[in-house]
Amino acid sequence: MAENALSNCPETPLTACAELGPDDECRDTLHPADAFFWDRFHAGDYSAIPEILARLDAALSARPDDPSLERHVAWTHVWRLAELARGAATGAEVADSIATAHPAFARAWLLNGDDPRVLGFLAGITLAEGILFGDSARYGEGSALFAEGIAAWPEFNYFSSGYILSQLPRDSAGFRLGLEQQWRNIDVCAGVVVDRDQPDLVATFARETRRGRQRVCWNSWIAPFNVEGFFLNLGDMLVKDGQVATGVQVYQAARHLAGYERWPYRGVLEQRVAEASENATRFNQEPAASGRAIMFESAYSCMACHQAR
Repeated sequence: MAENALSNCPETPLTACAELGPDDECRDTLHPADAFFWDRFHAGDYSAIPEILARLDAALSARPDDPSLERHVAWTHVWRLAELARGAATGAEVADSIATAHPAFARAWLLNGDDPRVLGFLAGITLAEGILFGDSARYGEGSALFAEGIAAWPEFNYFSSGYILSQLPRDSAGFRLGLEQQWRNIDVCAGVVVDRDQPDLVATFARETRRGRQRVCWNSWIAPFNVEGFFLNLGDMLVKDGQVATGVQVYQAARHLAGYERWPYRGVLEQRVAEASENATRFNQEPAASGRAIMFESAYSCMACHQAR
């Protein structure tokens, strides 16, 4: 297996709580509104979104150039939109988040211009708008932003791009690119090009780290079940693509993670393994008709990685 040429990318900036493990306590100084965001986000408390936004917006009125507050305003709107399958957001709330998410991430990028993750967030909302509105220019803009973000921080932005593309039809160029981006994400985290048919994912766990760019490959305080959620998504994409056996192999790799038994969405993955053959058809139908949705279109689109309890 060849060493990945992207291993020499520069180091990237740190934000609060960035190098903590999933069971660590964040002792970094956080604005109370940021702390409230993380507490409710990690709890999966979707009903708290209006209160989260009220607190963040009030804090921003006093500190209009605070990059952390601006990021979290944008992220909270995206959380609302990403998990619309919960059926809990009102029409007015959805409209507000659609109108606000992109400008909020654009401003966050102005305030965080040295952080490729924020560029990836802006790329993501731009690409998603292109898909949602059938806007080829916006889609192209998002793709170009992602190309820049991937070059700067591939371990983070390969996933971000591929995840959004997972919603496209399996025979589309966008879906095919998204699936390859998930594999490339594993490659840059593993340090080698992994076998696409018989991937030994458990062998990559020995590279786990809390430091540097590759910290985002693993579970952390920010995303306590990052790896489990990644395997759920990749397995879903493979099953959707008709690669059922490989998809099941990816799902099953999650069982070998140290925190798997505590993962709130463990039952979802176990059901995926049991129903993989049927899901190869269901994942290519509308979720409302099939009763099953890939992770991106589910009620746990964010929470599969980020919910801590």
